[in-house]
Amino acid sequence: MNQEIEKTLIQYRSFLLAEAYLNKLKGQIYREKKTLNEIIQATEASEHEIINFEQAGVLEKLLNKDKASFEVEKERYYKLVINYKKSKKTIELSEFEVKVLEEKVKSGPALKEKLHQLLKERKDTLEESNLNNIDVILELTERIDSRIGLRTELEEAIEVGKTLLKNIDEANDYLIVIKQDMISRGKFDSLVGASIIKLEKLQGLVILCEKRLMEYKNEISDLYEYIKLKGVPKFKDGNEFVDEYFEALSSDQLLSLSWQTGSDYLMTIANKIDSTQKALKKDLYQIMEQKREMEEKRDVLIKGSV
Repeated sequence: MNQEIEKTLIQYRSFLLAEAYLNKLKGQIYREKKTLNEIIQATEASEHEIINFEQAGVLEKLLNKDKASFEVEKERYYKLVINYKKSKKTIELSEFEVKVLEEKVKSGPALKEKLHQLLKERKDTLEESNLNNIDVILELTERIDSRIGLRTELEEAIEVGKTLLKNIDEANDYLIVIKQDMISRGKFDSLVGASIIKLEKLQGLVILCEKRLMEYKNEISDLYEYIKLKGVPKFKDGNEFVDEYFEALSSDQLLSLSWQTGSDYLMTIANKIDSTQKALKKDLYQIMEQKREMEEKRDVLIKGSV
C-alpha cells in the first residue's frame, strides 16, 4: 500500500504544480494580448503591415516623414515591431502550454479522491493492528509522506532548471550568428542593428528562457511554503527572485544590449541558475536521507510492536 500511496502522492503534487502554472500562463496570455492592442494603436498600422513592415515602401507609406525624422521614426517603429512579435510568440507558446496543462489537470479531482482513500485505508489498518507507539508511527508516516511530496517538487524544479540552462545556452550560441550579421551590416552599438529575421529567432529563444524561468520561479515558490531552502534565492512579493539577474531576464532588455554584453548577460544568469540548481540538488539529497531515516525508524517501531 505504501508504494501505491507514494505513486499517487507524486502524481497529485505534480497536478498541483501544473494547476498553479496553468493559472499563471492564463494571466500572462491576458497581459500579452493587452500589449498587442497597445502596440497596434502606437503604430497606427494593421497587423499585416506590422508583420511585413520591411517590405519595400511599407515604412514610407506608414510614416510619411521627411528623411531626417524618418530614420528616428524607423528606429522607434522597428522596436515596436520587435515587441509585437515577442508578444505574438509568447501568446502562441503559452496557448500551446495551456492546452497541454488543461489535459493534465483533468485528473486532479480523481487523484485527490484516490489519495484520500488510500491514506484513510492505511491509517485504519495501522490503528486496527494494535501497535505500540501508534501515535509516533502515524506521525512518522505523515512526515514520510511530506518528504515524498517535497522530493517530487524538488525533482521537478531541477528538471525545469535543466531545461532553462539548455535554452540559455541555445540563445547564447545564436548570438554568435547575430554577431556575424552585425559585422556584415556594420552595426555594433546594439542588437537592434541585426536583421529582423535573426532578431526574431533570437527573441524566440529568449522567450523560451523567460517562460522556463517563470515556471522555475513557480516551482521554487511552492517549495518555500514547506521548507527553508539553503542557497536558493528567495522571492520578493511571492513572485520574483530578489536576485537582480533573475528579475532582469527579458528579451526586450537583451535586445537593447550589444552582442558581447548580451552574451555576458546571459552567461551571468546561467551561472546564477547553475548555483541554484546545485543548492536544490543538495536539498533533494537531504530530503531523501530524512525520508530513509524516518522509514527505518518506523519499521523498527512496527517490528517491535508485533
